[in-house]
Amino acid sequence: MPSAVRFGVNYTPSVGWFHHWLDFDLDSVRADLDSIAALDVDHVRVFPLWPYFQPNRALIRERAVEHLVALVDAAGERGLDVNVDGLQGHLSSFDYVPAWTRTWHRRNLFTDPDVVDGP
Repeated sequence: MPSAVRFGVNYTPSVGWFHHWLDFDLDSVRADLDSIAALDVDHVRVFPLWPYFQPNRALIRERAVEHLVALVDAAGERGLDVNVDGLQGHLSSFDYVPAWTRTWHRRNLFTDPDVVDGP
């Protein structure tokens, strides 16, 4: 038997837009998630912008990951599952790629071996 149809939304923070990761405010996120849960959806898709989470090949910002975990936990407290969009590249007409993927040589985000291999 097929699983039930799921209905969710993309989470665009009401404060700070997609840049909210820079000044992460869990209270604001919780308020947003309360509003979303009231819509009777079952999940949200979140966008942890790659340049903020991995500003260079050798650094994944631990604090940024902690913020993502806090958001996921807050969503779970409201009965919402979370789909994490791990590679935005291009989102809402903006390119969110870290500088290390495009410096020195113009690198292809999807095929350049150094970019694909990561740290």
